[in-house]
Amino acid sequence: TADFMAGELGLNGVAPSLIKTVPLFTEFPEDAAPPDDSRPFRVLWAGRLVVPDKGPDQFLEALYYMHSPWEAVVAGAGPSEAYLKRKSRELGLGDRVKFAGRISPERMKEEYRRCHAVAFTSMWQEPFGYVGIEAAAHARPVVAFDVGAVKEWLADGEGGYLTPRGNNKLFALRLEWLARDVRLRQSMGLANRRRALEKFNKRNHLDQLTQVYGEALE
Repeated sequence: TADFMAGELGLNGVAPSLIKTVPLFTEFPEDAAPPDDSRPFRVLWAGRLVVPDKGPDQFLEALYYMHSPWEAVVAGAGPSEAYLKRKSRELGLGDRVKFAGRISPERMKEEYRRCHAVAFTSMWQEPFGYVGIEAAAHARPVVAFDVGAVKEWLADGEGGYLTPRGNNKLFALRLEWLARDVRLRQSMGLANRRRALEKFNKRNHLDQLTQVYGEALE
């Protein structure tokens, strides 16, 4: 459980001695090569298409404010899909936004490899945000709203950028910085991967989980 959730449990009366934080983990591909920089800046958004919780509508509005050439992929399905497709048309985003629907894990890995950056726009107090460490595993920078436990996996200015929730103009500006500077996005992506490798690896997860079980059995 993330530190954020541990804090929430404490606020709800759970004794601190009963709360242990065990970091999640993801698989790290051996090849975390940069994407094709001859193509327009490509942004990936992944998650359940539900408004307002996951904020896919916020992502579309941020794209509206961007000036650099870009293309975007929205991976996921959910009850807000029809609304989001209509909103994309109303914003004049045209065919630059591809709604990929629910896709397989292998296809998801390919989307991470093809994108230049990942957007994370949750509007609620996200207890973690698994997309964040998946992006980091593929050495991709992330621009995210600063909600819930997001700052546990994203270091602002190091592996990407944290922005205030719902500030879509600033979110767009941070994407612009990455779109215009190849070196910046590559260095941030690598920094994101290094941090995730240290904190969110399987060995770390299993060691701490084993320790928790051991303490529980004492």
